[in-house]
Amino acid sequence: MSSDEIALDSERLVALRKRDKVTQKSAAEKIGISPRLYSDYENKKIKTTVSHSVLHTIAKAFNVPTYYLWGSIPRDATIFCQVTRLHSNWAKILSEGLFFELKVIGTPDKSELREPLLKLIDTFEAKDTFGEDEKLSVSTRRRFEIDDCIKLLSGETEVDWHDNEKAFSGPARFAVAKIPVLKCKKTTTTHPETDQVVSGVSYNWKTMLLACIDFDYTDFEDNPYSYDYVRGHKWRLPSFHAEGADIHVDPMEVDDLFTEECKALGKRREIHYEDFEETVEFFPEGVVSGSPDVGQLEASIDAEEPDEKIKEQEETKNKKKKDGNM
Repeated sequence: MSSDEIALDSERLVALRKRDKVTQKSAAEKIGISPRLYSDYENKKIKTTVSHSVLHTIAKAFNVPTYYLWGSIPRDATIFCQVTRLHSNWAKILSEGLFFELKVIGTPDKSELREPLLKLIDTFEAKDTFGEDEKLSVSTRRRFEIDDCIKLLSGETEVDWHDNEKAFSGPARFAVAKIPVLKCKKTTTTHPETDQVVSGVSYNWKTMLLACIDFDYTDFEDNPYSYDYVRGHKWRLPSFHAEGADIHVDPMEVDDLFTEECKALGKRREIHYEDFEETVEFFPEGVVSGSPDVGQLEASIDAEEPDEKIKEQEETKNKKKKDGNM
């Protein structure tokens, strides 16, 4: 496997498709590949590897971060920025100080756009001063200033009649990238039977947001970023075994490294879905879900009663009528 390729987690790919309730053919069309190739991607018997670019395309089609589909631990995380049309969301994240990094590609041609750009950069650099106890007027004013700056830099809003979505023809585009962070922490436990101290590592994933203001209209698909995303006790993971971190520790066996890799990948957030391929059973007439018990006949005036009970009621009625005439 070359450095530009990474293993694809076929089980998670299947889970994503079923979560979205689409067929393999529809998923293949959305990604832009043949149904046969997509079927191979989901085949658990085939050890599939794809380029980081292809993996990014698949993840984007299912609206998940790329690392959700990693089938192995890469040495670096390859990150692709995505241009956003939701400028209000971009502004909100910046105003709350939630971007961990800001990149500016190129510079504005017009001098009157320099000040709006500098205001956005100043806001990002001052994020550590934002606090929960700051006045509402301060945070609101900051948000308004960001909105105004973005409007000036992004240009006038147009309508793309092909998909009826907003398009921006201004000097700058605004983009976002999700960067995974894997924290590895040393742990020690005591064996319950031997009282021997056992060393291990715990793994925890989180996502950080990268912001980008792009004046050069960069092709992000051809210009990804590479990040060292692992923090902490690196030596336990296969791709980082030769990095020299904690070199005084004796090397682990290959099987142990594979176990650690699986353990780390297993700590990613699970993908929940309903298997849409299962047969959907509709409730038969006269059967309802809910109180008192699911599947029980509902006791209502509209429910049909058994023939014997109807016959008994008719006989009682006729008997009373007969006794009254006597």
